[in-house]
Amino acid sequence: SIEDLDVQSDVWLEESGMHVYYSSNSSLARKQIKVELTKGNWSKVYLNSLFSPTWTIYPLLLSRKNDLRCLLAPRGILGAGALQIKSFKKNLFLRLAKTFNVFSRLEWHATDDSERDEIELHFGKGAAIHVIPNLPSKVPAELEHIEGRDRKSILFLSRISRKKNLLFILQRMAEIEEPYELTVIGPSEDKAYELECREFAASAGLIVHWKGAMHPADLQNELPKYSLMVLPTLHENYGHVILQAWGHGLPVLLSENTPWRNLKEQHLGWDISLDAKQLWQEAFKEHFKMPEKELVEWRIKCHSFVREKNQDRKDVLAYQTLLSGGNES
Repeated sequence: SIEDLDVQSDVWLEESGMHVYYSSNSSLARKQIKVELTKGNWSKVYLNSLFSPTWTIYPLLLSRKNDLRCLLAPRGILGAGALQIKSFKKNLFLRLAKTFNVFSRLEWHATDDSERDEIELHFGKGAAIHVIPNLPSKVPAELEHIEGRDRKSILFLSRISRKKNLLFILQRMAEIEEPYELTVIGPSEDKAYELECREFAASAGLIVHWKGAMHPADLQNELPKYSLMVLPTLHENYGHVILQAWGHGLPVLLSENTPWRNLKEQHLGWDISLDAKQLWQEAFKEHFKMPEKELVEWRIKCHSFVREKNQDRKDVLAYQTLLSGGNES
């Protein structure tokens, strides 16, 4: 949210040579969207997500009315795991959208081949799709606290929602002997689900620190305190927090519902099916008992993996072409 970013809202700001507008609420956003899109002096209108009336449907229809080129990034929303949540509403919406051609005459941005396949599955092989990977966040040049991190301290860094599947990790922690302490950082999107997680953690006697949303600047200082990040997500088309964790030397324990696979062989962590609960327990044990020298090697590998990705300028140039009105695909 805007409060989490600690920025001035509802005015145009200049940041890093760009003009940025942060809207404080949806009603004001609609007014400002109409003002800006009516001007018509945009090379493209870039939309994130798919189902939002305010942030997707409204600007999409206005863009079409004002003859503006529109580019839509589903951000993993069309993945099978994501569509399981509130599946009736989402599938009904998709059927109606196709019936009334809501998403016709636009371009799509997919971040990998699997997301391109998801778009084609729902909107046809003729959809205009640009495939460009997400860009990793900037990471520190040098790792902090590379040795001696408390391996009991593990991190869940994400929104609290059923899609992110926090309860699954709490259930696995309740089954193991290792005395892990979990810190949860991220805003709550589902208060009922958060309560369910809190009640389970309390009943199981787990040590869980609930820190809520955290400003990005504070997060940079927070991440080196942990030894492992966990994310048993139902679906992730990229997972920026995964790259953030690696950038600060944290191996990750993930579900198989992300693009990041074969992690153990690369010394980046573990990727395990949500059905293989025993393997999650074994991964927790393996991390806890790993010799410090080996853990340090994994931390260095995680950090260097993201540093190398940041040095590749090919994708940056592809974004510049795409967003300036070109047809990179």
